[in-house]
Amino acid sequence: MSKKAAIIMGSQDQGKSTTINKFLKPLLNMKQSAYLFCNKRGYIRSQSLEESGIDLDELMEKCKEKYYVVLACRPRNEKNSKIDDVTKKLIEQNFGVEEYDLKERTDKHQIKVAEQVYQFLDLKCH
Repeated sequence: MSKKAAIIMGSQDQGKSTTINKFLKPLLNMKQSAYLFCNKRGYIRSQSLEESGIDLDELMEKCKEKYYVVLACRPRNEKNSKIDDVTKKLIEQNFGVEEYDLKERTDKHQIKVAEQVYQFLDLKCH
């Protein structure tokens, strides 16, 4: 099994944090940002790199020893998007990366994206 990283993309106020905190975390049965599942560590950050101002290297240090990672980023078409840099660094750390685009700010769409991320992470004890 390889390490997995899911990136939820959306503009400011598009619902990245809502998708992660309201819909994905309950699927994972968790509340905190770091977690352990089947003896594999994971990390979830609901605020995007662009909005939080956290340094990319600092963020990657938090992800380095994890097996599952979920991050939020602005989409590529936005001027200050860091998604390409984040994706590149995750791949360098041997993550398989999947991107999920929040095209609609509706509960229905956010639930669908959360379920897709959950399925991608494939959190089964093997």
